Amino acid sequence: METASVTEPKKIRLALPPLHAGQKQFVLDQHRFVTAACGSKTGKTFGMSIWLTLRAWNMYQSVNWWCAPSYRQAKIAFSLIGSFLPPGRYRQSRTDLIYELLRSNGSVHSRIEFRSADHPEGLRGEGVNSAVVDEAGYWKRDSFISVMTTLTRTRGWLRVISTPKGKNWFWEEWLKGWDHENNPELADKYPEHVSYRLPTHTNPFIPPDAIAEFEKNMPADAYRQEILAEFLDDSAGVFKNIRKCAKAVLLPNPEFGRLYVLGIDWAKKEDYTVLTVMDRETRKVVYFERYKDVDWNLNIDRAFKLAKRWNDATIWMDSTGVGDVPFDQLRSVYAHVNGYVIGNNAAKVALIQKLQLAFERSTDEKQEITIPNDPTFRREFEMYGYEMSATGKFQFSAPEGYHDDFVISTALAYWGCAEQPFVYKARSIRGI
Repeated sequence: METASVTEPKKIRLALPPLHAGQKQFVLDQHRFVTAACGSKTGKTFGMSIWLTLRAWNMYQSVNWWCAPSYRQAKIAFSLIGSFLPPGRYRQSRTDLIYELLRSNGSVHSRIEFRSADHPEGLRGEGVNSAVVDEAGYWKRDSFISVMTTLTRTRGWLRVISTPKGKNWFWEEWLKGWDHENNPELADKYPEHVSYRLPTHTNPFIPPDAIAEFEKNMPADAYRQEILAEFLDDSAGVFKNIRKCAKAVLLPNPEFGRLYVLGIDWAKKEDYTVLTVMDRETRKVVYFERYKDVDWNLNIDRAFKLAKRWNDATIWMDSTGVGDVPFDQLRSVYAHVNGYVIGNNAAKVALIQKLQLAFERSTDEKQEITIPNDPTFRREFEMYGYEMSATGKFQFSAPEGYHDDFVISTALAYWGCAEQPFVYKARSIRGI
């Protein structure tokens, strides 16, 4: 009597891309809590995506979280981790941002979920075995505490990564594991913690001349924070004195006889269209609108009517890319339309630096620029920073996954305020 042979389930070997030496330090570390302060382009997101994938792959019935400041930013890691997983061994929900890793019989082996830190209450609940806190410098402390509560019962592992943003709670967390060899008291108090500081040059794929360009063109404090990954007393962003300048009172309607400039940043993909009205003389933002997913014709009509309502405001807008068509259409029906060509990095740097200088020059006695104390409006200016492009060039930008619509529209309005307005003049001509 023949015995039926039993076929062993085929084992799938997970093939992951290699890590550079700097990434290996904190990705392969076996401490329960690892905190890494990283310079721009060190590869922290890439490294932690590999770490979380390994944790989910090797731990049966585990729940693993990637937590980012916003869903838009979480989608970056969602796509990256998806590229690591072998076909046929997972299923996904793009709506809920969840991967279920599957065993050979089709049952669920583990889960990887992607969460937003916008709402701390959404980070509480079930026990989590592994969690990554991404861009922690932008988080509220309450959101971080919520993640910590999910790790208590499971004795879960945690990785906290970010570029430094001043001495906030992320800095306090980083201190717990820093330099235990020379701080025995900290080592005794936080034995499960270890911390790393990884400057940009840790990444061997960043050429030295790119880092030299950053040092040459960036303010010293910004270079220390963004490239050397140092914690400074205050966050070294692009704009200074933001709180001092965030005191503009918005107006429902224009004041008689005042001249206004309307700065427009048109929506690109997931971005918003923002219309910012600024008083030409006082340089105060007096009104703004922000919206998305609006038909282009309605967009253009809305901008036209807004400019007319605000005493025939002068329009300044980016006339390249998606701004090309609305610029031509608006100019065909409205006299006061100007285009700013942000066709290259140099043009954008010139635009932002003019606004940057206005913030720096603002004092209690004289405000060079005043923006609304609206949380969303102000937050964009606080988060706006320096970035390294794929070619190693220095540039201004919002953090990956964030918006800069308020910044660009305000910069265009301020640029327009600095330009001399065109005034029609008439004179009598003898004999006519």
